[in-house]
Amino acid sequence: MEASDPDFLIFRKFSELHIRVLLYHQDELAQLEETLAILDRSDLCGDFRKLKSRRRDFAIDSSRKNLILGIEKELSVYDDLLLRYQQVHAIRRPRRRDQNSVYNYLSSERPLVPSEAEWIHHSADLAALDGDHDHGWFPGFVEDVLLKISSTATLAIFRTKEQHLKSGHAGVFLISRNRINTLIRILITPIMIAALLFPVFVLYAAIVKNRMFQLLIIYASTLTFTTCGFVFTEARKTEVFGAAAAFCTVLVLLVANTQ
Repeated sequence: MEASDPDFLIFRKFSELHIRVLLYHQDELAQLEETLAILDRSDLCGDFRKLKSRRRDFAIDSSRKNLILGIEKELSVYDDLLLRYQQVHAIRRPRRRDQNSVYNYLSSERPLVPSEAEWIHHSADLAALDGDHDHGWFPGFVEDVLLKISSTATLAIFRTKEQHLKSGHAGVFLISRNRINTLIRILITPIMIAALLFPVFVLYAAIVKNRMFQLLIIYASTLTFTTCGFVFTEARKTEVFGAAAAFCTVLVLLVANTQ
């Protein structure tokens, strides 16, 4: 099932276990830190020169050396676990429809015994290994709408022959992402062009001559442009604001040139 489509590469993160292990090693390091502090305070009241010279300290007593080597080993384990969990924690959760498809397959086909299929119910702990984040949420929304309108027609149009052979189950929805993205481009392109050119046309043609209304048009158009950038794309904030600033600059120049 998981190999049939990238969207179905869904597994558990085991976040609670990761945190338990991290907390265990964190406390181990805290104890070692406390032990080192006690040893330092003891030498500070006694032979404080041991704190000033590593060679003298190691030559007289190896307790601090052994302790530091133990800290180094524990830190290596802790840092490795910490960085690995950071990567695991950053993996996005699967879409509800993809999770439902895997659940429907496990429930009907029963490839696993029930006790070993319980993992699919841990919704908050699931990770989608599909690394393609460019499609964002909007293509998934379009897919859901199309499936609600007519699942038969949607699957017939937007599913490839290979996906049709792989699915083999009514509750598993395999849809070509490329075909959905093509449909979205066809629908959104004329709308976005109209939304971009409408304020340009209004300001350039000097249909609205009141300065306050012109500023309101610039504000509303820039706000709409920025909102669309955040909602319909996966662009970073700096990219969206940069594009919005350029768009706003063009509108301001049009107003200045038409005065």
